[in-house]
Amino acid sequence: MTVSIITAVFNNARHIGNCLESIHSQSWPGIEHIIIDGGSTDGFA
Repeated sequence: MTVSIITAVFNNARHIGNCLESIHSQSWPGIEHIIIDGGSTDGFA
């Protein structure tokens, strides 16, 4: 079974790394991570 995690982000370059690390550290097999950027202008795009 695949678990999909959708992360919507807008101008959050300062903290998005913590989110990515948290999801990467999960032990569940088959995690799909979709990141949707809402047109950030703070360097994340």
